[in-house]
Amino acid sequence: MGHAPLGCLAVAADTGWMSDIYQPKPSAWADPAREPVEALRLQQAGAAGGVAPVASERAANLDGIQKGPSRWQAHIESDPAIFWARWSHLSHKAAIPSAFQSTHWLRDWYATLGAQPHVEPLLVRVFDAATGQDKLLMPLIRLRQSGLRILAPADLDVTDTNGPLLQPGLRLDPQGASALWKVLRRELAQHGDVLRINKMLPAAQGQANPLALALTCRPSPSVGHRFEVSDCWDSWHRSLKRQARRESERHWRVFQSYTDPRVERVTEPGRALAVMEQLEAIQKARMGARCNYLLDAPAYKGFYRYRLMNGLKDGSVVLTALTSAGHVIAAAYGVRKDKTLTLLRVAFGGEQWKACAPGRLLMERTAHLMWQEGCRSFDLSIGSYSHKQTFGCSEYPLLELCTPLTWRGIPAALAWHAKHVLAPGATD
Repeated sequence: MGHAPLGCLAVAADTGWMSDIYQPKPSAWADPAREPVEALRLQQAGAAGGVAPVASERAANLDGIQKGPSRWQAHIESDPAIFWARWSHLSHKAAIPSAFQSTHWLRDWYATLGAQPHVEPLLVRVFDAATGQDKLLMPLIRLRQSGLRILAPADLDVTDTNGPLLQPGLRLDPQGASALWKVLRRELAQHGDVLRINKMLPAAQGQANPLALALTCRPSPSVGHRFEVSDCWDSWHRSLKRQARRESERHWRVFQSYTDPRVERVTEPGRALAVMEQLEAIQKARMGARCNYLLDAPAYKGFYRYRLMNGLKDGSVVLTALTSAGHVIAAAYGVRKDKTLTLLRVAFGGEQWKACAPGRLLMERTAHLMWQEGCRSFDLSIGSYSHKQTFGCSEYPLLELCTPLTWRGIPAALAWHAKHVLAPGATD
């Protein structure tokens, strides 16, 4: 797949941070709603923190363009339970842009990758001081590099898209976005020297990203690819180019000629871990010799497996496999949000299976399985690979930015911008 971690990751990882990658130790950053007592505490903490709708809320603030958020303030939330209560409340009022902004994904991320010693969580909130109403929520981390405090999204190269969560209906013009950024920057400058965001959404659910309006952004070299399928799968298949259709049908016939061929949707935890081990082993064998491949590091393995075990329960993670006589030919790991499936990791092993193009075949069969369960949009992740075009994908652009927060961050931001001027399309 084209997802960044399947290439050569350059993010440092602490290989000894977690002794048991199957069961990360509980922390304040884990999902508190997993236990009934903690869920009650979360609800109470959220209500005490002003999560419930405020009576003085004005509809005009939602429907009109806001040009001067002079009453807004920014704050770093020290209690994760309150922050996630706010996040859940805001995301329930408006559709989140992708699975990567879901509380499921983010809480598991902070419980694993975000729990590494060199990663400092930073949960940011912008709110109306008069009403307590949240306007923007943004989960960040702080990394230290060459004496600099770098603020970045909760990503470390496992997230396809980044961006803040906005109050539903919040529409800002450039002047209003600049005013919001002034408030936000004042708070961030106390905690970091430079803010760097890659793979940022320019807009979500019809709402412009205020960071994209207020700051100088550049097109990201990472481009997303997705295709839509209506209520008729056969109509979509007939819309593909003739060569793509013929190849798809041929690959399926070849696969059917194998011993006991099966397309498996894995839902049982024990079986899921076994298939995940196969997926990891295949990717390590294919990618490990090419570069410094870090998906095998405990922190990364811990995240994907932790998200898998939690996601199987609520259907937010989808794991599929092509098998022959019980042997895993190919495996796919995806995340689901409403009617959208995003395929993050797809791997196949063994030259003996190459004739059926198992990777592409599994992607199509997984899409068909999930289409039968109500999915209509299929995201093949970031990264430009020729096989994605055989699905009739359309591209969606992403942005990236690097802006100084203090005088210490100015040289780093200037160097970042200079690099992009001298080498357009370069990335960190």
